[in-house]
Amino acid sequence: MNPQLQHEFDRLTARSEWLASFKIDGQFVGAGFNHDQDVRPGQFFSLVPKARRILELGSCQGGGTFQLAQRAGVDEVVAIEGRDFNIEKARFAQRLLGLRNVTFIEANLESFDFKSLGPFDAVYCVGLLYHLPKPWEILTRLKDVSDVIYLNTHFCRANCASRKVDAYEGANWYEMGFEDPLSGLSNWSFWPTLKSLTQMLSDAGFLSEIIETDSTGLGQCPHGTTILARQTASVSNEERDCLWLEMQAILSALPPDHGSRLRGPIATRVAQTIAELRRAARRVWTTSPRRNERTHSQ
Repeated sequence: MNPQLQHEFDRLTARSEWLASFKIDGQFVGAGFNHDQDVRPGQFFSLVPKARRILELGSCQGGGTFQLAQRAGVDEVVAIEGRDFNIEKARFAQRLLGLRNVTFIEANLESFDFKSLGPFDAVYCVGLLYHLPKPWEILTRLKDVSDVIYLNTHFCRANCASRKVDAYEGANWYEMGFEDPLSGLSNWSFWPTLKSLTQMLSDAGFLSEIIETDSTGLGQCPHGTTILARQTASVSNEERDCLWLEMQAILSALPPDHGSRLRGPIATRVAQTIAELRRAARRVWTTSPRRNERTHSQ
């Protein structure tokens, strides 16, 4: 990188950790997961091959966003993210990659009105739904902008469901706050059981095609689910009946201990403390005189 870009990279690194790495001109920029290996974009396009305008929810630092945008035939990806420091990193990588068909928007997905963005061929929602306290609300709002949702998310095991909210069974997950780049914006989120998740989608006007109930591929939510949800009105009666019967068969056969593993408040607090210590250590490292001398000498 030239000195100006290096200075910007160092500033972004000092502000928050990198969670994604990008291969640019044969070199890796950033740190963390390289989304070239993420199985979800490829699976998304195999299920929605003609998606030209895509809405991505919870884009983080743009690793998955750019995988979508670089696909032949994609005109635009609108990516929404709730943390400005994640968007800064994503836009930095976007400039290096020279991609013009991506728009990043900073917004709280718990309340954002999607109507202002216009229609989309599909919604790409991965690693996001389980960070929301009321996931059914966002599903209802998505009906206004797209007929199709590609969803990869955790779900609560049926034998771990501890509460019922608006007729949906599941359990709370304790989030780690705004400063943690991989947490929700609220202090807690609600994980529905898989049955309740499909009911949420049905109540929002979508029919669920359950692709996986134990997702284990690179990038996927471990032991979560992948669902292709389509607006019920856009599906023929024959296909609707077939998908409904298939969904019921999958749900009936799902063992009660099958699904993602929840973490209680004590374990969450331990994880919070570890995350805070790591962030403090990074701040010390990135601001240390010895490290700065080494950087400027390179």
